[in-house]
Amino acid sequence: MVAHNTNLENSPEVDEKIRKIAEEAIEQDKLTEEQEEKLKNLYFQYVGEEEYYYGKRQEESFNKNLPELIKNYSGMYVWFEDGQVMDYDADEDVLLDRIYPSERLKSRTINAIYVREVPQYIP
Repeated sequence: MVAHNTNLENSPEVDEKIRKIAEEAIEQDKLTEEQEEKLKNLYFQYVGEEEYYYGKRQEESFNKNLPELIKNYSGMYVWFEDGQVMDYDADEDVLLDRIYPSERLKSRTINAIYVREVPQYIP
């Protein structure tokens, strides 16, 4: 899929605003140790250990790449995997409807996917 380019100007001011948006989004998503332990236990019990660790890896990579994601996919839902946007859409349900019947999922050994909304940058 071709990147959704929001045509953000490359300037130090824009980059600083985007960095701040990324930092705020990451901070808002942080869980307490207790919340993280509960989430981990639920995953292990109902979904699986492999899926939990897959999600943690994708989350870490997503957060690391968040400033660039904001530049290119501001306000979009992205299917993010191993540092790459696999697909995206403005509508999460449309994106999921496109992903699940996809051939890309049929050959996988893990059933999890990582879909997140990229924070919106409004100049």
